[in-house]
Amino acid sequence: MANQRQQRSPLTLRRWCLMTLSKKELRMIGLDQIRQRLPNWPSELDIAKQSARWAMMAQSFYCASVVLNDEMEKAHRQMHIEMENQISIDLARREEVGVPALFCLAFSLEMAIKAALIHQGAIVELQTGQKLPFSSHSLSELAKKIKGLNLLPVEEECLERAANIIADGKYPVRKKPCDAKNGLPGYPNYQNFLRTAEPLYERLMDLATAVGAQQ
Repeated sequence: MANQRQQRSPLTLRRWCLMTLSKKELRMIGLDQIRQRLPNWPSELDIAKQSARWAMMAQSFYCASVVLNDEMEKAHRQMHIEMENQISIDLARREEVGVPALFCLAFSLEMAIKAALIHQGAIVELQTGQKLPFSSHSLSELAKKIKGLNLLPVEEECLERAANIIADGKYPVRKKPCDAKNGLPGYPNYQNFLRTAEPLYERLMDLATAVGAQQ
């Protein structure tokens, strides 16, 4: 049985651990205890240095943005059809996901930028407990550090908008509310934002997953 366990792939071992242990048990046991049975189990630092993990999360947020926007548009069309009828709670909820859709799209750009930076060796020397060197949301400045990415002015503007959406999209107002400013959020239209964001996102993901480029 021990030999069979050692012959399992790391992915199978991780699945086995997640299926065998409850979330509470996983929180209670330490990395040293896990590695007694699963020697290749990654630490948090190991995962931080894996650009594929960042790229996967970027893709998750990008897909979420598309799904949310599609649902909002379907609900919007259906709401116009059912104007004379009582609008269902489910329909009203689906019609209100525009800002989360934008937030997920903007955050996918941030994750793709950081995936590309990690793929090019940005944190290869990072030591345990050290702060990630790109924990800010200054996306255009971070993107300029990526080798092989030459931002167009319209893409820089797109990243500035994305940074604002990430910073302010979690609240009904800006982080520093001001009497001199109106209370209407300045969010871009999703489709207009997507026209620039999508090709930029694809370029970033290409750089984040380029074969032979990782340091």
